[in-house]
Amino acid sequence: MEGFNDSYNIALQALGYLTQAYTFCYLHLKELNINLPAPDQVVQVTTSFITYIVSHSPTFIQQLVDTFSQLPIESNYFTIILLLIIAYIAYCFILATFRWVYRLVFGFVRFSFFLALVASLVYVVQQYLAGAALFPGTSTTTSPTSPRSL
Repeated sequence: MEGFNDSYNIALQALGYLTQAYTFCYLHLKELNINLPAPDQVVQVTTSFITYIVSHSPTFIQQLVDTFSQLPIESNYFTIILLLIIAYIAYCFILATFRWVYRLVFGFVRFSFFLALVASLVYVVQQYLAGAALFPGTSTTTSPTSPRSL
């Protein structure tokens, strides 16, 4: 892998490339009168944000960040491919978890609406049948014992 500085670790190398890309965009957009925050300000805010997030994250994430920040850059393609496969498997597990939770909540809401519909239908039928029993004179058939026939 040409162009990599083996004295840096992976995180510093990636931040170096991101800094170069932002500086390139900053300078070219400044010529077009499109103002972006200064690179020094972006680095300061980004560093404080990442430090805050990492310091308030669970301990296993802090250990993972420490491990990744100490990894040296290696030119071994097998290791890189293996790390990509592991990252993809983790992504699949996280995505499956979110889909499971979404389907669980959506299924519960749908089932609740179905139960509410059935309960309201039973309530309306019960009220209709109870109304016919409470007011027998409102029926359309007349019997000889009804008060209207007298």
